[in-house]
Amino acid sequence: MRKVFQGDTLSPLLFLLCFQPIVSLSNSLSTCGFQMKLPITNSIGLPCVGSYVYVEWNEPDSLEPSGWYHCQVIEYESDGKALLSYRDGATEVLDLRKARWEHTRKNGKAFLPFDVSPPTYQLKRVRQDSKLPKFTPSTPQRVKAYADDLTLISKSKVDHQSALKEVDNACRELGLEFRPDKCVSYCFDGEKPLPHTVFNLNDGKTRNISSGPTKFLGETIGLTPTLSKRAATKKITKKLYDALCAIDSRPIRGEYKAWIYKSYLAPAIQFHLSVDKISAGVTKKIQRRATSLLKKWLKIPRCATLAVLFHPEILNIPYLPHLLEKSKLRFLSLPSLSHDHNIKSLSTLISDPKFLESENVPPKVAEIISTSNPPNKLSELRLLLKQLRTSHIFEWNSSLESLTVQNKLLDIIPLESDSKVWSRVITALPAGQLSFIIRAGIDCLPTPMTLCRWKYRTDSSCGLCNAPQCTVNHILSCCPTSLLQGRYTWRHDTVLKRLYNLLRDNLDESVTIFADLNNLRASDTPPATIPLNIIVTTARPDIVIID
Repeated sequence: MRKVFQGDTLSPLLFLLCFQPIVSLSNSLSTCGFQMKLPITNSIGLPCVGSYVYVEWNEPDSLEPSGWYHCQVIEYESDGKALLSYRDGATEVLDLRKARWEHTRKNGKAFLPFDVSPPTYQLKRVRQDSKLPKFTPSTPQRVKAYADDLTLISKSKVDHQSALKEVDNACRELGLEFRPDKCVSYCFDGEKPLPHTVFNLNDGKTRNISSGPTKFLGETIGLTPTLSKRAATKKITKKLYDALCAIDSRPIRGEYKAWIYKSYLAPAIQFHLSVDKISAGVTKKIQRRATSLLKKWLKIPRCATLAVLFHPEILNIPYLPHLLEKSKLRFLSLPSLSHDHNIKSLSTLISDPKFLESENVPPKVAEIISTSNPPNKLSELRLLLKQLRTSHIFEWNSSLESLTVQNKLLDIIPLESDSKVWSRVITALPAGQLSFIIRAGIDCLPTPMTLCRWKYRTDSSCGLCNAPQCTVNHILSCCPTSLLQGRYTWRHDTVLKRLYNLLRDNLDESVTIFADLNNLRASDTPPATIPLNIIVTTARPDIVIID
């Protein structure tokens, strides 16, 4: 088997999706097959309308050569009798309950019945197909090949060893060879794994999960019988905490730390939320640790609402409880999106409330799955994800509406949603400006009005113009004294003054410069519009040069 996750955090559904393809030998071996306590059905349903299949044609009296033909299911005339369309345009009605057929992908590039996902080959059929021209060597010298990506499931060690010999003999007839060092075994007694079990194969011994841990996404993963679900969850949680501490220790700006978390660590956490049985309580615990660090990095007060960080239309930092719901919804929709009938049959089991409860599915996702039809197309899955996102936005807006001061963000969100400037410049702002903008939006800057609300001051008037309420808006743009003193235009006037001095030093004295500045040289005109004898206009440019 190829990939195993830590401990018993592996869900039965994930087991089916990760440990495919499966080689079925139940019809060719004398021993009975292994009965797995997993949500899988052995009954093969008929292909759906519009799907592509390979159909075997073997009629002695027919002019058509025997073999497997690629065709598409057009419609069903009765139970099992389907109207098939072949590549040459010919059509035929065939009873698929009696004929041999296999699923294929839509591109139709595969050969014979070896393109089903997962492929369930019967050993006798493989031996029969070995007589076809594809497997007949064109030269006396055989080309050595290796069997790859096969998973063998058996009931006992004896049955498994016998099945391995059968598969090895069948592959040798096809010119294939097994490499024991590439085979990994995983055995368990129904409750706990047996980590030290090996099997003989081709004059060698197979590896097992404990002696030769497999690798998944670059990480070596072993399996021990003592690792419980609680211990596995703690190990994952500690790993995420260490990653947060590593980001926090970097000697970079806090804004950059927040973007590292958003762009790199959050997707890694989403992977664990998808494949591991992490409960909503553990997810909220991890989120509390991440939230405290995010507020520290962005210099946001602890009293600030979570909507400042996680609202999709503000900073749009992933909120882990919502990310858990999104991951579970996407993951549980995989069986219904599959083109394979074995995996697609799991979609009926997923809607079972008992299964949803055993998989720790969040209530909101369970409600969507129970009340909606399983998505058969990616477009239908996108609609479900959009519905989930809309509910998340409604939750954040409701939490903001319940606040008396920080609900001012609801007035800013529509303004920012109409422009793409915010999303472009948010990651390129100078140090401290993002924190200033956020604190101004939730009215947490130390203005006289805010200090009075916090009981740190008794007078809320402006110290320059004596306005009764000195708010953020008044300080930034509405104070008449600041306007007369040039505080609002200081940067503009400084740049304009620099340009004026450069022009005056490099131009002839006969040139007249109109500049929207005070204290100009005596030879230049004070601030005014362009002279009427030049052009009739009410425009007042910053600088006008007249020769």
